[in-house]
Amino acid sequence: MDDPYIDKKTGLLKNNIQATTQKQLEAFELGWTDIRAQKLNERTVIHSNFDLNYAKELHKTLFQDVYPWAGEIRTVDIQKEDTLFYPNQKIEVAFDILSNEIKKQNYLQGSSPDKFAKSASLYMGLINAIHPFREGNGRTQRMFINDLAKVNGYKIEFDKVSSKDMREASIACLNKDFSPLSNLIKNNLVKLDKPLERIDPTQSLNKAQPTKQQSKTVKTLDKPKQEPDIER
Repeated sequence: MDDPYIDKKTGLLKNNIQATTQKQLEAFELGWTDIRAQKLNERTVIHSNFDLNYAKELHKTLFQDVYPWAGEIRTVDIQKEDTLFYPNQKIEVAFDILSNEIKKQNYLQGSSPDKFAKSASLYMGLINAIHPFREGNGRTQRMFINDLAKVNGYKIEFDKVSSKDMREASIACLNKDFSPLSNLIKNNLVKLDKPLERIDPTQSLNKAQPTKQQSKTVKTLDKPKQEPDIER
């Protein structure tokens, strides 16, 4: 089966810079995702229920400069070596189950470092197994879980974790052993002076809906009584 994400001429993932070598594409991806990640880390407020929509939003932000399909869940099945990730048809259902569990646990509010690390390792391991995107899953899931940490007043210093340790912990999770990732998170968890503020996007949307009286007022403001005098 043809992979629609692959450029047949270069054999590379279709990208926004028409890269001709994997080294060129990787350098461009690393540079731009680092810039976007820095911007994301400057936020003091997020609108998130830690669901698939939020994962897509993070992926879009991180990879918008690199891939034309940034922020879109994959439409093909993928595997890495002997690991076959969730079928693409089950991504939405699987992520809904995960996000409902996070919500059920009240986004881990009030968790001790030990409890947070154990729960976060389970969530992160499941996101990795789902692998919702064609590429860029690792960076996205780390940002997703770190945002969950930040709303709880913590931060996970993933930059201090070697790629080898991260890879081995991820593989262990696929074999249903979450303890290596739990220990990795706990050992790199630091306390923040102030937690990241989380706003429920559904509530903010509801608050934004105008009342009937407000709607009447808005309608009178939609169109000016007199067209502005614009020099043409």
